[in-house]
Amino acid sequence: MSYVEAASDAIAPLLATGNTVILESTSPVGTIERLTTRLREARPDLVSPTYVESFESGDVNVRVAHCP
Repeated sequence: MSYVEAASDAIAPLLATGNTVILESTSPVGTIERLTTRLREARPDLVSPTYVESFESGDVNVRVAHCP
């Protein structure tokens, strides 16, 4: 998980409205939620979905997805 955390820290300053972050890795259950939380803490100016929010929410401007 340290590699995923390092990658999220590296891309956080570069994220912009309309971006999609795709985690392409075999990872434990809950990784997307942790990644989204980490990005949200690093960039409170951007809106990403929480675990319970719809991916299609109109307020969301940065999306996070998983591609195993």
